[in-house]
Amino acid sequence: MQDEILTLSSILNYAAVQEMWKWNVMEANLRLVKVVGERNTYKVYEELPIQVFSNREIYSDEKFLVRLQNLVSFLLTPASAYLRGRDTLGDGYHAYQALRYLYAYVVTGNGSTWPRP
Repeated sequence: MQDEILTLSSILNYAAVQEMWKWNVMEANLRLVKVVGERNTYKVYEELPIQVFSNREIYSDEKFLVRLQNLVSFLLTPASAYLRGRDTLGDGYHAYQALRYLYAYVVTGNGSTWPRP
C-alpha cells in the first residue's frame, strides 16, 4: 500500500502539474528510489516508477484536486494503524479501502472502480 500512497501523492500534486503546464510537458516519468547506506556503500532496495499525465481530467478542477489531497492526508493515519495491526478505533480498515478505491480511480480515471452500494 505504501507504493500506492506515494503514487497518489505524486499524481495529486497540483503544483507539479502546474509546472508541467508551464513548460508544455504532457507526461512525466518519475522513479522514486529507496537508497540505504550500508558501511562504505549504498544499496538500492526499492524502485517505484510513477507516470504523471498533465492532460488528465482530474486536473481540470483545482478545488476538487485539493480536496482529494486533503482526503489522502486524512486517511493515512487510520489506514496506517490498520496495516500495522493497531487499529483500536476500527475505522482503519475503511480508510484503507477508501485509499485503495481512490488510487484505482486516480490511476485509471474510471469511476467504475468505486464500489457499488
